[in-house]
Amino acid sequence: MNNTNLQLNLENEKRKQQRRNRWYFFIIVLSLLFLAGLFAYLVLTNRQVTFDTIESKNFEEFKKNLQKVIILPENVDPSVIQVSDAENLKKQSSLLYSQVENDDVMLIYPNQLIIFRPSVNKIVNVFPVNN
Repeated sequence: MNNTNLQLNLENEKRKQQRRNRWYFFIIVLSLLFLAGLFAYLVLTNRQVTFDTIESKNFEEFKKNLQKVIILPENVDPSVIQVSDAENLKKQSSLLYSQVENDDVMLIYPNQLIIFRPSVNKIVNVFPVNN
């Protein structure tokens, strides 16, 4: 009789453990789905910032003009972005983009970010970039 009760208790414990494992699995899957959705949302909302990329033929001329006022890293092509929604950038990082205006050009090098205002031919700001 004791042996049968022991077997029943063991079976009940196994079932309870299986149910717990199913719940753990369900919670983990639900959490992963939530995190994937959150990640997708964050990526998509950050892409709402509209940038216009400078065409390559204009970039060489632009780069020559910029080299007259600042020493640019050699043998490195920066990511070049022309700002078209400065207000949205300021909402994202008021410290970094506080002086940015529409039509400013951002050059992103591996170790620095240069914000240039072509309308007045001046560098607005230079920030170090930590990798």
